[in-house]
Amino acid sequence: DIAAHGLTVDPVGQALLSFFPTSPTGTFVQQTPSTASNNEFGVKFDYKLNTNNSIAVRYLFGDSFQSGPPFAGLPPNPALPQDLFNSVAPSRAQMAGVSWTMNMSANKITRFSQILGIGNKIDPKSLGIDTGPLSAGDFGVPYVYMYHLGYGGYIGGVQGYPITTAPDQTWDWSEHFSWVKGNHTMKMGGNFQRAYTNSLRNFGRTGLAVGYSGYYVASPYYGNHGYQFSGVQGDIEQLLLGKADLADRSFGDTHRHMYQNSVGFYAQDDWKIKPRLTLNYGLRYEVNGTIRDTENKEANFIPGRGLVQVGQGISGIHNVDHKDFGPHLGFAWDIFGSGRMALRGGYSLTFDVANFGAFAAPYSFAQARAGVFTEPNLGFFQASNASEIGAGGAGSSGDWEPPVNTNFVLGEGCYDPAAHVGDYICFDSAVAGPLYGADPTGVPPFNAFSVVRDFKTPRYHNFNVSLQSELFRNNVLTLTYSGQRGRKLLIFYDQNASPLGSPCTRDVDCDPFRPLVTAFPDLRHVITATNLGSS
Repeated sequence: DIAAHGLTVDPVGQALLSFFPTSPTGTFVQQTPSTASNNEFGVKFDYKLNTNNSIAVRYLFGDSFQSGPPFAGLPPNPALPQDLFNSVAPSRAQMAGVSWTMNMSANKITRFSQILGIGNKIDPKSLGIDTGPLSAGDFGVPYVYMYHLGYGGYIGGVQGYPITTAPDQTWDWSEHFSWVKGNHTMKMGGNFQRAYTNSLRNFGRTGLAVGYSGYYVASPYYGNHGYQFSGVQGDIEQLLLGKADLADRSFGDTHRHMYQNSVGFYAQDDWKIKPRLTLNYGLRYEVNGTIRDTENKEANFIPGRGLVQVGQGISGIHNVDHKDFGPHLGFAWDIFGSGRMALRGGYSLTFDVANFGAFAAPYSFAQARAGVFTEPNLGFFQASNASEIGAGGAGSSGDWEPPVNTNFVLGEGCYDPAAHVGDYICFDSAVAGPLYGADPTGVPPFNAFSVVRDFKTPRYHNFNVSLQSELFRNNVLTLTYSGQRGRKLLIFYDQNASPLGSPCTRDVDCDPFRPLVTAFPDLRHVITATNLGSS
C-alpha cells in the first residue's frame, strides 16, 4: 500500500520495526535469558574487655543482581541480544554495627550500638529520532506500542525505567539501660535514625503508539472512504511511514538525595506485683522529621498560596508532629497458681512513618504521577503529543484520512509540537525535526501534589487477650482475641476534582468545573495526602 501511493519506507520506522520479533514461518519460540544471583557473607566479632565490659562488632554484606523480561511486552528480534529489553535490578546491601555492653553493677546494664546499612542503552538519535536532551541513564530504544497487537504488543521494555526510590542507607545510634530493683526490671533508652536514598525517576525515555488512528479512519462514524483497515498490518504500515498517533516523555532532572531524621525515647518496667501476677507498662516518645532533599528540591501545593518550594517560605513539606506518645500496658496472670492456666492481655499505641515513596512517587489516581520532588515549579514536566487524527479529531483536510493519504508538511500531515496541530506525529527528525520541538516546555494544565500542613504520623492501636490452659501433659489450648485499629492513616484525594454530577467525562471537558480553576487555572489534578484514613 505504501508503494501504491508513491511513497517510500521511512528508514527510522524501518529501524524501529526491526526490533519487533519476526519469523519467516509466522511462528517462533523465544527464549529470553534471565538472571537471579545473590551473594552474601557476614562477620561477627565479640570481645570481652573485662568482667564488666564487652564489645560486639558485626558486618553483613549482600550483593544481588536480577535481570528478566518485563511483565508484559514483546522480546526483541531473535537476531538481537535477547536480554535487550530486560528489566534489571542490581542491588547491594551492607550492614555494619558496633555494640558495647557495660555491667555497671550486679543489677544495672547499659548498652549502646551504632549501625550503618547501605542498601539497553541506545541513544535514540542514533536511530534517527530526536527526543530532546537525554542523560546517558535515560538512553534506550523508544517504547513502541502497536494497538492492534493488544496487551503486551510493544517493544522497548518498561518505559519509565530507570526508577529507584527506597532507603539505601540507614544510620542508627541507640542507647539502652537496664536496672533490676526488687520486683521491678526497668529499661530505658533511645535511638536516632537517619534514612537516605539516592533517587531517580526521570521517565525520560520516549513512548510511541500507532494504530489508534486506524479506528477512526475505518469507522463509518468518522472517515472510512472505502478504506479497508487491516489491523496489525495497518499498524506496521503506519510505523514504516514514520508516523505515530501519540508520543510522550518527561523532562527535567529528578535526581534527588532524599533523607529523613527521626529520634525516639522509651521507658518501661516489668513489675512482678505478686508471684502469680506480672504487669508490664511503658511509654515511648518519638519525633519523625519530614522527608527532605539535601538541596531543598521539593515543594508543596498549599491552598491559598500555590506551589511553594522548601526554603522559600516553608521549612518542610509539612509541619513536624511533636505529639507522638505511645503507651503500652500488658499483664500475665497465673489464675490458680498451679501454672496450668494463664490469662494474658495487652495494649499498645505504635506509629507507622509514611515511606519515601508515599510522597516522592505516590501511586495516585487519575494518572497524575505527581510528587513533592516533581512539582511543576521544580523544572519537571511531561510532554505528550497527541496527533489530531490519533486523538479522534478530523485532520488538516477536515477528514479522517489514513497515514498514506497525508503529506509530510509540518502543521498539516506532520504534527507541529509548537502549534499543537497536525494529522500524525512524524518521528523521523530528518523530516520533522525534534519530536517535541526545538525548546520543549511544559504545557498547562499541570498536575500538582499537596500534603496537608499538619500531617500527623499514622498510628495503630493494638490490643489482645488470651487464655491458655494445659489440657493434659505436653498439650495446651490457647484462645486468643487480637485486634488492631488504624487511625490518622495516609490516604489520597484530588482536591481539584470536578464535583460529582459535572456534565463531563474527559479531563479537558471537566477543567472548567474544577474548584481551583479561578485561582489556579494552570492546574488540573492536585493529589493531596491526608490523615483521613482509618482501619
